[in-house]
Amino acid sequence: PRLWSFQFAFDDRIDDEEDEYDGVRFSIMRKYTPNSAVRFNLGVVEQDNVLYKDQIIRTNSMDIFFDNKYNFDITGANLSIQYLAYPTPGNKVEMFWGIGPRLSFQEIGSGTVIDYEYDYPYDQVVSFDSDESFKLGLGLEGSVGMEWHLNPSFSLLAEYGFIVQNEWYVLELEYYDYRNRRFTRTETINDGMHYDMSQIRLGMALHF
Repeated sequence: PRLWSFQFAFDDRIDDEEDEYDGVRFSIMRKYTPNSAVRFNLGVVEQDNVLYKDQIIRTNSMDIFFDNKYNFDITGANLSIQYLAYPTPGNKVEMFWGIGPRLSFQEIGSGTVIDYEYDYPYDQVVSFDSDESFKLGLGLEGSVGMEWHLNPSFSLLAEYGFIVQNEWYVLELEYYDYRNRRFTRTETINDGMHYDMSQIRLGMALHF
């Protein structure tokens, strides 16, 4: 039997207003029994306009408003390991489900402007700019899908995915006060738990 497979899939969001896909995913899977497998996933994403001017992150000392006037993107990658279960092994069309840990990294485009409602000692700050900033996510990724075997070496995949993860912003801030003095600092913000129940993936698998 063919125990290994290499998978490639396009990754898209159901609620995305853009016609283009959001990213791609590469996977290596090993079957241990006809009913079970382990899959390692590497995803690469590019999402336009995912932060909006009315999005607010509240902290103890300030409220952060993301200003989208520069039309910036978030790009990045994610890693996940999933246990997969196959309740209908051996069929030409196999159903499967899976879940496992996920780690994501997304870079926030340089030149992003962040508006603050801030307390002392920043009440005399004129403006903030963010450069070299990123967002981290840590949580779980689940999948429910079907695999259509065209022959022993090749199959097509259709999969629905959901993500539950905690997210942190790490912002490299540059700002000037009313005397035009330049300051830099790093702000790490826990943005809490996020849920994404809108992932659709279409792809193929080579078995060997």
